[in-house]
Amino acid sequence: MGTHAQYSLRLAALVMASALSAQDRTLVKPKPRESNAVDVYVMAIDEARRTFSIKAPEMLNLPYEATQDGYKSEYWIGKCTQAAVARSLFAQAARTKHCMFGILPSGRSQLSTLSPVLWQLRALVYAHGMQNAVTHPDTALSDAECLLHHARQLFASPSTDAIALGYVAEANALTVIDKTFALATRDAAATTRLRKSLEQHHKLRVTRDQIADIAFAETLRRLKVIPGIIDSKQTRIRVIDRLNKILVGVRDPGPRSQTAKFEVSKWSSELVKIKRPVPADDKRRKAYDQSLTLPAIAGIEGLVNRHMMGQKLLDGMLKQLPR
Repeated sequence: MGTHAQYSLRLAALVMASALSAQDRTLVKPKPRESNAVDVYVMAIDEARRTFSIKAPEMLNLPYEATQDGYKSEYWIGKCTQAAVARSLFAQAARTKHCMFGILPSGRSQLSTLSPVLWQLRALVYAHGMQNAVTHPDTALSDAECLLHHARQLFASPSTDAIALGYVAEANALTVIDKTFALATRDAAATTRLRKSLEQHHKLRVTRDQIADIAFAETLRRLKVIPGIIDSKQTRIRVIDRLNKILVGVRDPGPRSQTAKFEVSKWSSELVKIKRPVPADDKRRKAYDQSLTLPAIAGIEGLVNRHMMGQKLLDGMLKQLPR
């Protein structure tokens, strides 16, 4: 790695550290590897904050979302133009092969400290793609491919929150592609490019089994930071058994999924039965209270629905593409 690249990564690390709370600065970082996309995402976030004159940890001053036509408004065109450098850095990060978020002391992913601004940067890339879908389909497809890369990075993260964000990015990408589809399929090179991108994404998407595995590991990881919750072998066995019963419906789309819904309703009461000391510290008490509703398995059903919707859209687009 060159001197300039090393300096850039050190700068990115400093920016990231300044944006974290005192507790989260002790996050368990992944082993250092060259070209971690997270470092570039942090640079994109920092650039966006400079562009819009926002200090960490505030979000960008953007509306939540717009309608598909709304992204073509003067307001959104101006914001996308203003954030051109940040969007470029976001695209570089999305196309970086290695992407590994660290784990915070709370058991949550480092992504939770970055996602608010990362979410809005994704919205800017999506908006730019929608603005160019009809007039400049090549540009729009580049934005869509960027979002598909970003989605797959999030799918590979050990976090259900990341998977949820990944499905949003995927849906945005497929919407842009749908808007450019008619124009793209009139050109042989564009058709080949589109098929390659969609087939690659189809192959590398997160699976239902992976969703269940991530939910399982994430839940146990978060429960372990709460004093007394799974200290005994008997309690650990009961928690693991309950988790497996809940997640069976995620792994298997068959009739047994109804059993999983029943198990979800019993989860909170099961945790309440576990005797443990109530922490006196306010932060620990908050974590204790949150643990009574862990995991947010109800949200897993939403992930599965998004998974199936995305799969259906991908299959439909691939069928329509001429070979």
